[in-house]
Amino acid sequence: MLSISSGHSADYLIGAVAGGRENYYTGAVAAGEPPGRWYGRGAEALGLKGLVDEQDMTALYEHFVDPRDEAFKDPARWAEASTLGHTGRRYLSEEELYKQALDAEPNADAERREELRLEAGKRARKNVSFLDATFSVQKSVTVLHTAFEAQQVRAEREASEAEQVALDAALAGDTDTAAEWQRRHDEALTAARSWASHRKAVEDAIWAGNRAALDYLADKAGYSRVGHHGGAAGRFIDAHDWIVASFFQHDSRDHDPQLHIHNAILNRVQGADGQWRTLDSRAMHKFRGAASAVGSAPPRSTWHALWECGSPPARTARPAKSSESRSRSWTCSAPVDAPSPSAPPS
Repeated sequence: MLSISSGHSADYLIGAVAGGRENYYTGAVAAGEPPGRWYGRGAEALGLKGLVDEQDMTALYEHFVDPRDEAFKDPARWAEASTLGHTGRRYLSEEELYKQALDAEPNADAERREELRLEAGKRARKNVSFLDATFSVQKSVTVLHTAFEAQQVRAEREASEAEQVALDAALAGDTDTAAEWQRRHDEALTAARSWASHRKAVEDAIWAGNRAALDYLADKAGYSRVGHHGGAAGRFIDAHDWIVASFFQHDSRDHDPQLHIHNAILNRVQGADGQWRTLDSRAMHKFRGAASAVGSAPPRSTWHALWECGSPPARTARPAKSSESRSRSWTCSAPVDAPSPSAPPS
């Protein structure tokens, strides 16, 4: 599914990368969500490649500083740097509106002051810095990824425990026990890597679907408006080279497993005439459903491929109980590489 909303600040996306991430269901603990990735022909033209740097995103999404300007890397010089078109209107901030309200009601009590602050927050207007096109996969894909991650974490812990037992046995001079637990460690580590490759296959498929959806949307809805559209002088101009910062996130705001990618599409795009303008968001909403269908194909096909493959080796910290389970091996001939479709699935 693809949803589109207006974005005013990149702090939420940047903060998710800096904050910690702990999955209650899988036991996985990470330093934070993975860093964002630059995407789009517009980003590439400006030299924005690879992972998103926090300062670079602030310069671009908060101040619209041109990355090609030598002042781009120096926050102290952002005010004098060239920009990608206009930087937006100057609106009164929430604090300024609140101060005006207090000046008008100097005798307001604490309760009234709280009301005035809430009203100021509602009245405050902000420029649209970006359009947030959020690509979310089906719940079944998230469940599959969560299961793979849980098994990976379990196998990694068993490998760590087996390694410690092997080390203790070796220090005690019990070479047979040390060799046995080292073997269990190696098998558990192999299983962990297999589960990790499955988890990564799901993530790669989601990225492929996300790119397919963005490419379709940029191609079909990449336009900017020129002139005054209230009369007869307005017209649309091609503007397909988008600048996108994509952020992969594992959880919802309620910290439930929900794999999705926030695509912060900069609300500045260079038109066919070379001028920088804002995007026409109405076209994006018009083609949102079709773009969602295009993006859903890679995750769905990968889900089926992984389901047909079965599963990697089970955890091996304990000896197998039968010759059947000891001889069982895991093979997968079905392709799990994520495809990159360019048209909606039939």
